[in-house]
Amino acid sequence: MLVQMHSTLWQNAPLFTKAKGRRMRNGLERLESDEIDLLELFRQCWKDRVIILLAAALATIVAVAYALWTPSIYRAQIVIAPGALANFGSLAGQIQARSSQPVAVAIADGKQLAVDSFELLIAQLESKASKAEFDASHVEAPRNVTLEIKRGRAEGEPVTVSARAGHSGHAGRFLDAYLAFASVRASAELNGFLTGMGLNYEAASSMLYRVESPSHELSSPVHPKPLLIITLGFVLGTMVGVFIVMMRALFKRESGTPAFS
Repeated sequence: MLVQMHSTLWQNAPLFTKAKGRRMRNGLERLESDEIDLLELFRQCWKDRVIILLAAALATIVAVAYALWTPSIYRAQIVIAPGALANFGSLAGQIQARSSQPVAVAIADGKQLAVDSFELLIAQLESKASKAEFDASHVEAPRNVTLEIKRGRAEGEPVTVSARAGHSGHAGRFLDAYLAFASVRASAELNGFLTGMGLNYEAASSMLYRVESPSHELSSPVHPKPLLIITLGFVLGTMVGVFIVMMRALFKRESGTPAFS
């Protein structure tokens, strides 16, 4: 029985070898066909390079028009943090005298007063009513300015205040003027609260915050970026041109005509 099976396998061995050889040849032919198609694709792109160049040129023209006609946006920003603890020493001392608390508690109260006063300032900066009052009382201040406030992760961390305007210099001027206006309103609110508590203390607007990074405006607009826009337009236009060439070749193949001719 074993001898018979061995004989049968030996007789059928050429069939297996031929089938395996055919599969290998078919795979090589498909690989060779793919290589030829890829080579022909590059040839077709070169042959239809006018289409690709026209698409790239058209997209570049659109990008240039967009970059030139889109209004420029300039940005200014300042980073502020809670005022120094020394600014609130006198106020913390009055609170300690009234409550007979230890000095350590008074220091902790002073730190919290600095943070709370700073939060009053940020609330004024974010207030729409405060912004409307500023616009009404400061006629000479730049208009159409967008204000953005980026808080830290925790209370009392530095805050970035930025302004965007359509003309160079306007964002910086607005930021400085509005910060001064908001700090005056915040100090008035704080002093009203302290007076209500019966404390003889007047907080100055400058003690509510300290400047971590001075106000500065970028010399070049943050939007648009002409070089980036034009480069992207050229690249996308070239890709569209290559896509059109490939679709034309595909339609020719499906219609029975030589694909790359």
